[in-house]
Amino acid sequence: MDSHERPRFLTKEQIFGSPLREVVVEVAGWEGNVLVRELTKVQQEWCRQQPDFDSAVFQAGVIEPVFTAEETKLVKGKSAEAFDTVVSAILNIRKPKA
Repeated sequence: MDSHERPRFLTKEQIFGSPLREVVVEVAGWEGNVLVRELTKVQQEWCRQQPDFDSAVFQAGVIEPVFTAEETKLVKGKSAEAFDTVVSAILNIRKPKA
């Protein structure tokens, strides 16, 4: 973009219509993959209010398979590295490079 050109701005419709990003996360400790989705700001704020932030992020962000709160507690009894891999992936989803 030329320094004299006006930047192109998004419309509200484009912003409201933008999908949340999803990423397949390979979890070596579980020998498989899960599908995660970035959090909305509402979900992020809800997670911050929970006594166990990581569990809240895991439950809100993992979309395949879906975990209940009780199942999330069971998952935390498994590999810490695997659990942390998934939580980190949810919190760090970036737009794929073209």
